This record gives sequence, C-alpha cells and structure tokens, in this order.
Amino acid sequence: MSGQRSRTMAIRVDASLVIGLGHIMRCLTLANALTEQGFESVFFARVMIEDMKRKLGEAGHRLVMLPEGGPQPGPTPYGSWLGTTEEHDAEVLGGHMKALQPQIIVVDHYALGIAWERAMRSSTDQSPLILAFDDLSRPHDCDIVLDATLGRSPDDYADLVPDHCRVLTGPRHALLRPDFAAERPASLRRRDEAFAAGTSVQALLIFMGGADGENCTGWTLRGLCELPLSPDVELHVVTGPAYPHQDGLMRYAEQSGRSITLHRNVSDMAALMSGMDLVLGAAGSSSWERCCLGVPAINLVLADNQKEAAQALSRTGACVDGGVYEPRNDPRGWAEAKVAPLLKPAATHPISLAAREVTDGNGAARVMDVVLSHASRPMLEAAP
Repeated sequence: MSGQRSRTMAIRVDASLVIGLGHIMRCLTLANALTEQGFESVFFARVMIEDMKRKLGEAGHRLVMLPEGGPQPGPTPYGSWLGTTEEHDAEVLGGHMKALQPQIIVVDHYALGIAWERAMRSSTDQSPLILAFDDLSRPHDCDIVLDATLGRSPDDYADLVPDHCRVLTGPRHALLRPDFAAERPASLRRRDEAFAAGTSVQALLIFMGGADGENCTGWTLRGLCELPLSPDVELHVVTGPAYPHQDGLMRYAEQSGRSITLHRNVSDMAALMSGMDLVLGAAGSSSWERCCLGVPAINLVLADNQKEAAQALSRTGACVDGGVYEPRNDPRGWAEAKVAPLLKPAATHPISLAAREVTDGNGAARVMDVVLSHASRPMLEAAP
C-alpha cells in the first residue's frame, strides 16, 4: 500500500543431501501461509538443492544465496552442516538484514542458535520478531520457539529462553501443508471402512524423505520384495529431488519381477499417502503427515536427531518402531520381523487409531495465529 512499508519475513534455512528437505519444507509452509496475510518472504541459504530453488520461485518467494566459505567451524554438533562459524554467518546475513529491514526473522538450522539470534536482534533498525525452529531443546534468544517433537512441553524450555518467549511444542504445531488437513476426513473414513470390512493391507508405500543419501529406500524395497506378498499387493516408492540413487532403484524395480510403481517429486503427497494401507518411512517430519491421515506406519531412524521423536511416537502406539537403519543388516530379516506381522486383516487398525490422535494437520494455522498476534507490536505495524 502506498505510504506504508511492506511486511517482510526473512528465513534462514539450508537444504542439502546431508541436511535433508524437512527444514526447508516447513519454512516454505509457513511462508506460504503468511503470504496470504500480506507478508513477503525472503529465504537466505548457503546451500540449497536446485529443485527447492525452483519450488521457492514457483511459490513467489525470493531466495538469496549467501557466499560459501569463511572461517571453519569448530568441533560443534552440526557445524559441518553450516560450513562456517555461527558468528560469520550472522555477520554476512547482518548486512542483508540492514537493507531488508524484516519485521520477522525465522531460523531453522541446527548449527545456528543463541549467539546467532543475539546478533540478529541488532541487525535492523527495530528489533525484529525472531521465530526459531528447534527439535533439540537448545538455548535461544527469540520471541517464539517451535518444537514439534512429540512429548515435548514448554517446561522443557523454561530455563532456555527469555521469559517473554512463546513456546509452541508438540505435533499439533507441526507445519504441514494444508492439503493434509483437507485430505484427513476422507483418509480416515476410507481406512475405517476397510478395517470394518476386514480388508488386509493392499497398498504399501516406501518414502524415506527428500534426500536419503544412504539409500534406505532401496534396502527397504529389497526386503519387501523378498516377502511372499500376494500378487494383488501394490508396492509404491516415492523419492525426492535430492535422492541420488534413482537409476539403481529403477533397474532394481524392472528386474524384481514385481509390479512396483515409482513416484518422483510427488506434487500431491497427501492424496497419494491417503490411498496407502501401510507406509514404511523415515522418522522425520513426514511422520506427522502420516499421523494426520491416520496412515499406519513403520518408522526407520535415518539420523540421530530422529531417535527421540521415533521412540516417543512408537510408545504411543502411533507407529511401529522399525529401529535404526543399518545398511549392513539383512533387509529380508527386517521385513519378516517388522512388516509381515502387519499384513494380516485389521492388524494395523490400532496403529491408525493412535496415529490420528497425534495431530490434525492444522499446525500452520496455529503458528500463524501466534505470529499475527504480535501484529500490534510497532515493528509489525505498517509504518506511515
């Protein structure tokens, strides 16, 4: 509007084969939600997968690539993800913040914490609202902290954040794309009808996230193909834009002797997942998508930061604990122990009932409401 400055949100996040796509996807969901409220979002990254650059552009968001290099990180957890020190990253980004003057700064990076956030406090003329994503219970100097880990509570951050900080915890705040909440009623209804009819598993899906550098996807598929599955059982595999083993996966699928449908860069994941009777997936952020739809799942831990959430979810009965992925293990033995028992009629019903109680998929709306509740603050008001 003429005479007023635009509402701007700066988002600091990276995406790579090692980091995965979960961080960028939840930031993209938040940016899309706030676009509808008049915010312009600008993403800042040191590393970004090419496909995600395209997705950001298609959504109407700007991406600024920060220069690589700088002082080497010390022996800190996740320092290699950043490729430099926290202080250097803040110094480089600070110049951009001076020019952009964002009202909100979002950070979703395990290597950026309280020191980085303190530097951002003074990076603009008016102190910005800082929203920090966290799954690790770390100290923060922010106004909102979001930790969607199951079982996490605001008390876990009592001594880690300023007194004024709003702490949002649990999967009810998980940032899922709106199509998952929209698909939820039909998904729950379809599987309840199947359970009532005593139908066994007819469609299985493997999805290990957008990257999967260690090829848990191929390992899991080999295990499934060695089970004595009925020819009527459909096998589906979804891979993301950063999956580096696509050629080998295609060769295996062609030579397996089974009907295997490969999906790459799926645009409507909610609809595809809704039609599945069982999902074998990574214990990351996609766990909440499966729960929203009530889809029974076997979760495999592909990274250390997934262990706590995977264990908490399995304790509720909302998934089967598939353990920590170890490529040297026998995939057939794993499939016989974990998958085969769930192929009987109604065996997955209790899992679905527990999963659907974890989240309803409306976390983005809840988080957006909290952000907008700060709109009365002068920094978020449009300047005359």
